[in-house]
Amino acid sequence: MTSMAFHFRSVRKKPSVKRLLFLGFCAFVIFKGFLYISNATVPLEMQRYLVLLAEQSSDSGECNVPRLDPWDPTILKYYAKQGKLECTALQSNVTSFRDGILTLQVNNEFRDSVNCKYRTFAHNNGVSDVDLLYSEYITLDNEKGARVDKEFVEVECVKKLLPFGNFYRYHHHQIVPTMEKRIERSSVDRPSVIMFGLDSMSRSNFERQMPRTHRALKEMGFVDMEGHVKVADNTYANWIAILTGKRGTTVREFPAELNEEWNIYFDDFPLIWKNYSANDYVTLFAEDRPDIGTFNYFEKLNGFKYTPTDHYFRPFWVSCFWTLGFRRSSEHCYQSAPQHLIQMNYLQEFIDKYPGRRKFAYHWSQDMSHDYLNLIGVADDDIDDFFRRNKQKFNDSIVIFFSDHGHRYDSIRETAVGRLESRLPYLSIRIPPEMDKKYPHLRKNLIENSKKMTTQFDLHRTLEHIVTGDFMASFPAEKSKQAHSLFTPISKPRTCYEAQVPEDFCPCFKELKIPADDAREAAQHLLEYANEKMAEFDASQREYECTKLVLERITDASVQIPPQRIVNDPQVQGTTSVGLTLNYRVALQAKPPSSAIIEAVVIKDLDSGKLTVTGEIERNNKYGNTSHCVADRTLKKICNCVKLK
Repeated sequence: MTSMAFHFRSVRKKPSVKRLLFLGFCAFVIFKGFLYISNATVPLEMQRYLVLLAEQSSDSGECNVPRLDPWDPTILKYYAKQGKLECTALQSNVTSFRDGILTLQVNNEFRDSVNCKYRTFAHNNGVSDVDLLYSEYITLDNEKGARVDKEFVEVECVKKLLPFGNFYRYHHHQIVPTMEKRIERSSVDRPSVIMFGLDSMSRSNFERQMPRTHRALKEMGFVDMEGHVKVADNTYANWIAILTGKRGTTVREFPAELNEEWNIYFDDFPLIWKNYSANDYVTLFAEDRPDIGTFNYFEKLNGFKYTPTDHYFRPFWVSCFWTLGFRRSSEHCYQSAPQHLIQMNYLQEFIDKYPGRRKFAYHWSQDMSHDYLNLIGVADDDIDDFFRRNKQKFNDSIVIFFSDHGHRYDSIRETAVGRLESRLPYLSIRIPPEMDKKYPHLRKNLIENSKKMTTQFDLHRTLEHIVTGDFMASFPAEKSKQAHSLFTPISKPRTCYEAQVPEDFCPCFKELKIPADDAREAAQHLLEYANEKMAEFDASQREYECTKLVLERITDASVQIPPQRIVNDPQVQGTTSVGLTLNYRVALQAKPPSSAIIEAVVIKDLDSGKLTVTGEIERNNKYGNTSHCVADRTLKKICNCVKLK
């Protein structure tokens, strides 16, 4: 003892450099270990949320899609029941077009006072999706009319006493059955497929806006997919998933699998209707709004150089959409006819002209639902009537009512429920009765899958399944977790990552609403990130610049609580994982002149404090043509172009 004490005292009196370094190192290790234990127990910023973690988080990484209340009290103020759509005629209906016969439908006195001419038009194959191929004008026989054997025709009439200006101009359409290929008969094993789509329609909004149609679908035996999730932000990327089964645009977790450049044609894309055409189906693709068409968006995309399907409705809209008569028509109308009915009549003719034949139709309307949350309700009666009227004709068809995503721009997006709705598009499927009798397991599987998370990739896989004609229960099980046919069992629930749903659009993380002040740091970082992006553009050109975004207010803020097994290290029971992050979802409004309401996820690393904007910035209010000076997808959402002085 004595010698040890003496030695200790002597060391204290004469400390060596090596011993000091050693003791310092030990102290450092103990200190770092203490910090590690503290952080590994409860990261400081998560402490306030950890109390709620058990009830807000799933016990596994599996996705439990929330079942939303369409009439949730927080969103009721955004709902408005619409009146009827009134289409005012700007001119008399001078001509009629039925069964391929174009005639004047006026009295003899009027007939003798006018001269009319017509010309047909079509997609200009090998040239572009914008420049149409018109025939020469042909004088219309006022007594006999004329037989027209083309799908689209334009008519002009002048009064004989005033021959220098037409008083009547209109466009007609019809389905002319193709004679260029053999169309086989439909059957239980080779059913037709009719896809009827509405842009920006969440499941909840469908129930609010389309109660008659929703009731009709239920009565006809449609199965609502209650956990259907979008896989990307906008229409284009979700369409690509549905039509090709591939990712069309790059996101943080998953690279694009197809060309994602601007100014491309889509003729070489592996679109699903090609599979059907190769199996002796007649095909149709119809989409309204040629100015913002999914494959032609503001002429930033080139569409198709060659007609993509046997019947293609875009030439009709291209020919009439920019005419004076169309622009002067009541909104959402062409003269006295609602736009949605014009296109639905084209689909109706397609169904009628190919009775008992294999058909694949991809019908899409965005005119009344893309920019408006409530307006689509005015079409409820018409769509309800269409489905009820065709109930018997659909007995040889699998009918799919679908959407791309929920609403992305309306003020409802400022609510937590609205943000979730934007991620949950409508999807409902009907199996024809005879097919249901022969293969009862298809409906059984569909109903079971309707309670699970499904995606647009699954919808594509289902379309692939249908065209095989193999509906036996022994149909091979899916090897990939990314995509499952909805007619086969999805045996194990998937995580968003396994289903290739980007985290930004995954509805499975539980979101905890937080005060705006809690998200101020994240909001400021989002603004800085957006301004840096715009500054890069400003430095690259000379005519315009983007207005700098300045924070006006935080409109909504939440923190995403991760699944329990992410928080708890699975290899060390009861220990909180190191390297945790908190995902702040922030929606903010910038000061004028921009007034942009933008939303994004900002990830905070709880170890380093580093903030990172992840995924896409979403724009929650309309911006019209204010971003005309930029072409970049992200800048389009945030740039307010101002001319340089």
